[in-house]
Amino acid sequence: MKRIKFKEFSLNWYSIISLIFAVALIMFGSGIFLDYINFVLVFFGFLIILFYLSRFFWYKNYVKYNSKSVFIRINTFLGKSFKFDDIKKVKVTSSEMIITTNSINHIIDLHKIDRNDIDDMADILIDNSKAEYTSEVMHEKFYKKP
Repeated sequence: MKRIKFKEFSLNWYSIISLIFAVALIMFGSGIFLDYINFVLVFFGFLIILFYLSRFFWYKNYVKYNSKSVFIRINTFLGKSFKFDDIKKVKVTSSEMIITTNSINHIIDLHKIDRNDIDDMADILIDNSKAEYTSEVMHEKFYKKP
C-alpha cells in the first residue's frame, strides 16, 4: 500500500532563514546593494526558492494543510485545494473520497492508499471543517498487527 506524506504548512525558523538567505543572494548578485553583479549568486538564490516551492512534487501522494485550507494531491500530477469553510460533506468509500464544496462533488481516487492514511486525511478534513462525514467502510482505524 502507498503512503501519504502529510505536511502542516507553517513558516518555521528554518524556512524563514532559508528564504531570507535566498532573497539576499538574489539582491546582492543582481547588484542592488553593490555595483557588483554575479549571476552565480542569483542562480543559487533562485535554486533555493525553487527547491523550497517544489517540495510537493517530490511525493506522488501529498497532503499539505493549515488552519484555513488543505491541498490534496493523491494519484494525480496536479492536486486540488480546498478551503475548510467551503467543505460541506466528506464521504469515504473503499476506493474514493468524495468532498462536496458548495454543491460541487470533487472525487479523489484512493486506489492502493494505506487505510490509516485515508483515516488521517479524513480526520484532518473533519476536525478543521464543519463537514458532515459518512463512511462506507469501518470507522475504526486499521492497524497492522506485527
